[in-house]
Amino acid sequence: MARPRTITADQVKAAAFEIVRREGVEALTARRVARELNCSTQPVFSVFGSMSAMREEVESRTHQFIEHALATGDENEPELLRLGLATIELARREPHIFRLASRSGGRTIPPPVLAAMRADARLSAVPAARLKQLHLALSRVTIGVAHGLLEDPSARAHAEAIRLLRYVGDALIEHEARLAQTRSSAR
Repeated sequence: MARPRTITADQVKAAAFEIVRREGVEALTARRVARELNCSTQPVFSVFGSMSAMREEVESRTHQFIEHALATGDENEPELLRLGLATIELARREPHIFRLASRSGGRTIPPPVLAAMRADARLSAVPAARLKQLHLALSRVTIGVAHGLLEDPSARAHAEAIRLLRYVGDALIEHEARLAQTRSSAR
């Protein structure tokens, strides 16, 4: 009699993440992970215990994946623009991961983004509360542009998305810089 195959926790976690990556979070079920691994649901529940634990693990892996994806890009670009361009590239290459990530809508400023904002000399005098508003505006623009690429992934649409992101991003940053300068002059 053949010895039963052992399914490791790493295999289960990797299979769950890959399902979300290929098919979206809606496809994530214990049965779907089991089918991916060609096993019963017992090893899946043995690793996760519950569907909510599985979703938490996938969300954690998604955040790690996104951090890695956003760390790439053209070193010659300003950091904040490079992050926006990397977000657009993430949407183009990993649409399901992007959709999952874009659900937060920019309500919190991730540390690398805050560091990039602080590194931009134009934003040095902008108060933290205004930086949060700027981040929200830039996030919404970037997410909107990237969602547009999900509908039209052509090279022409991609080039237009980059042009639009540069233009709107610069306009928003310059606006905040002028407001901060006006506030400091009024004091």
